[in-house]
Amino acid sequence: MSAKENDVKKLLTAAREAKIMQAHKDAWSDWWNSQDRIKFSFWRRTRANMFFERLRYHLQEAFKNDRGAHFEFKNQTFKILFDQKLLVRFKKANGKGLGSNVWTQAVFNFCNAQEEIPGMPGVEKVEVVYALNPLNTAIEKVFVQARDGKVRLWSYEIGDGKNTGVVPLPQRQPPKPPASADDLVTPRKPKRDDKKSDDKKE
Repeated sequence: MSAKENDVKKLLTAAREAKIMQAHKDAWSDWWNSQDRIKFSFWRRTRANMFFERLRYHLQEAFKNDRGAHFEFKNQTFKILFDQKLLVRFKKANGKGLGSNVWTQAVFNFCNAQEEIPGMPGVEKVEVVYALNPLNTAIEKVFVQARDGKVRLWSYEIGDGKNTGVVPLPQRQPPKPPASADDLVTPRKPKRDDKKSDDKKE
């Protein structure tokens, strides 16, 4: 069934989003720092598969103590069922920002907003998608989205749960205004020549 953004955000809490984001970072770091990366980088699908395997591992580690998170393994892929209400799949974004996949019946059932997942009546479904930077050297962003076929219904980017707001710098206090106009006048100290002149007049 079609997922509502507000319902999804209630289930994918900030803590869960932070775990998902960190798992993506750790999986990419594992792949990028792997001694085999250069050797096995001929095809992009190889990189995607090796990253996906690492992502699966880090997500299982991240949610092993979350009683509401259940991993579903089928058709050589995995999804996470949160609180028996939300099914999440994980994909790399294609050129249109949608999850890349071969269009099978199972994919059709998941991506079609009106279709229900067999055996999971009433469960909403979304995909978590990661996008790489133009040089394919780092993950640029990770976002949650609902779709209907090849159309994105809505999406929002997730972060690591940390406060990234700008901390304001302390402002200088403006000078206090004078209490009266007399305070603006500073008496001039007499010069030595002026003092001698005054002595002569006496």
